[in-house]
Amino acid sequence: MIESLPWQKRIGHQRDWVWQGWQTRYSFLHPPDRDHASHPPLILLHGFGAAIEHWRKNIPELSQNSSVYALDLLGFGGSKKADTQYSVYLWARQVYDFWLTFIQEPVILVGNSIGSLVCLTVAYTYPDMVAGITMLSLPDVAIRQEAIPKPLQPIMMGIEGLFASHWLLKNLFLFLRQPSVIRRWAGVAYVDQNAVNEELIAILTLPAQDQGADRTFYRLFDAVRSPNFAPSAKVVLPRLDIPILLIWGLQDRMVPPLLAPIFAKLNPLIELVELKEVGHCPQDECPEKFNPILKDWLTRHFSHSQTIESLPLELKDFADIMTIVDSDLAKPVQRLYLLHLYGRWLLTVIAWLLVAPWAIGRLWDDIQLMSEYFTWASIRYSLMFNLFPAYGLFFCIGVTVSTLIWHGLYLGQGISPREQFRLANQVKKIQIAGPKHILWKWVFK
Repeated sequence: MIESLPWQKRIGHQRDWVWQGWQTRYSFLHPPDRDHASHPPLILLHGFGAAIEHWRKNIPELSQNSSVYALDLLGFGGSKKADTQYSVYLWARQVYDFWLTFIQEPVILVGNSIGSLVCLTVAYTYPDMVAGITMLSLPDVAIRQEAIPKPLQPIMMGIEGLFASHWLLKNLFLFLRQPSVIRRWAGVAYVDQNAVNEELIAILTLPAQDQGADRTFYRLFDAVRSPNFAPSAKVVLPRLDIPILLIWGLQDRMVPPLLAPIFAKLNPLIELVELKEVGHCPQDECPEKFNPILKDWLTRHFSHSQTIESLPLELKDFADIMTIVDSDLAKPVQRLYLLHLYGRWLLTVIAWLLVAPWAIGRLWDDIQLMSEYFTWASIRYSLMFNLFPAYGLFFCIGVTVSTLIWHGLYLGQGISPREQFRLANQVKKIQIAGPKHILWKWVFK
């Protein structure tokens, strides 16, 4: 039934969003019961030369359990063909600002090709917004730089520059954007030639007809040659501490499949899935394989934490919440709360040992004078002419009072339901990260 709909109807609700003065396009589709979605929100990022419509076979199914958002990166699809300096860092900022504007809760990033590299960059640069990433065919532009000896790199850049004139690339682009040429390129990317149909060719051809598309092609060609275009995947991957799903078609002729096991060894959190008889775009070529793989991975890693977030706040008793969520989390949550509490008291003690003596020492002459001739005006002038010591003393007092109130509420009422939810989610993230997390031995001892 879904496949029979026009592809424009399968990508959700389309909207325009002005980002840094440029018009960009995105789409979204929420699950039938949005308040009880079993998975975190997804953000889908297309590959080079593609658009939101490349996810038309995935959005309807994935939106049954998650809110799904898809973006046209600046310069692609229905977004502005801007005359600017392109880089993966620019697109990563676009994704982050989109998340900050419309979502503001941890998400799963799903990317294909260059979109995978954007996912990787966002997860590393803006870790607070990302709960996990799924990457389909991950390119590493740094490999190109590594393959060229450093003494030869300036020579290679100069040779490439000879063929990178705007006039030459504009005429090359006018040739490449023809439907017949795009069909040949798609035939290289896809193993199943039945997937290279009129619908796909229309999706890939239409954005190339937009005003300024030739200029954008020139800008992109120039940007990709730069060593600062994107971070190295081999450098970033070991530094991530979130679940990672890496999917690769073994017949990918765009990005070598031999990179897949190399990348998978860089981080124990990477789960590698290799698909036989599949090319560069698994989500479009074989959605019947890709969709279940992604949904199963989401269920195994994120359904639990999402259930915690969706529990009603009317639950008053900590034991009731832990029974619904996972009785094994009760003690770790309690330990994490006590760590926060001890941390506050430690900060209070340090403040009184280091900051308070200095502040009182600087104010001591005024304090002695006020003990003999006390007026409110003398306090005001003393603080005005000793701002930093006054700030230090107020900081010590403020930290002490807030910690006393926080501890008092805990002793009198226990952990509030809202605080329990927040801590349970933190515990789940520590559990996923494993022993390498700095708090692991304190929370799961």
